[in-house]
Amino acid sequence: MITFITLLFMVIACGKADDELNEPKEITIDELYPGSILNVDKIELVDGSSGNRKSVDFKKEIESFLYDIKDIRLQSEKNQEGAVGYIFRIILYEENVVKMDFTPNNIEGIYYETNEDLYNKIKRIFEKHFERGL
Repeated sequence: MITFITLLFMVIACGKADDELNEPKEITIDELYPGSILNVDKIELVDGSSGNRKSVDFKKEIESFLYDIKDIRLQSEKNQEGAVGYIFRIILYEENVVKMDFTPNNIEGIYYETNEDLYNKIKRIFEKHFERGL
């Protein structure tokens, strides 16, 4: 009987811990970035519909883009089941080393609710470099 009660408490405790892990959390790209996001010296843009890639290595443009997106608050999705495909993918580099690779809704394997502000700022840089509306 004691074993059954112990087992019951363990199951309840594990269920509660899983619920807490799945609770939505708010965070910024700057907080997720490993190190200082201002050290990024190249951005690679990947068009999800064509696979085409463009590199941005002009420091002022990189800084402007990162200042625009780094403090946007992102809300994690409660349901972390994966999605397929993407429209925009951004890869941040420091000295030719990938430091972060993300889409507007997936950063470091965590899915986030669509943030219109982030989406629009990313869309703007893609439209500039791919010279077409997306």
